[in-house]
Amino acid sequence: MTPESEKTTHYFFMQAHAFSLEDEAVTESLYQSVVAAFNEDRRMIEAQQRMIDLGAADDRIILSFDRGLIQFRRATDSLLHWSRCLKRRLDRIEGVR
Repeated sequence: MTPESEKTTHYFFMQAHAFSLEDEAVTESLYQSVVAAFNEDRRMIEAQQRMIDLGAADDRIILSFDRGLIQFRRATDSLLHWSRCLKRRLDRIEGVR
């Protein structure tokens, strides 16, 4: 996944196979299976974005398997906070000169 903007992301996926390479129907069938699975994910991702846009994400329930994501968000929030603090301080210093 590669973020494109605040609300859009490039979602790359692939499926390799090392059998029946000469049979295009097998390759197409595997491809269609991967696309179908992605479309299921897409519906969920789009629904999540709608909830975020409505502000409902603020009421999310944190589950034990979300621990890594929560730690990442906290670290990112901390970096953003300190980056903003540093920018304000530098702006004040520049204003004094």
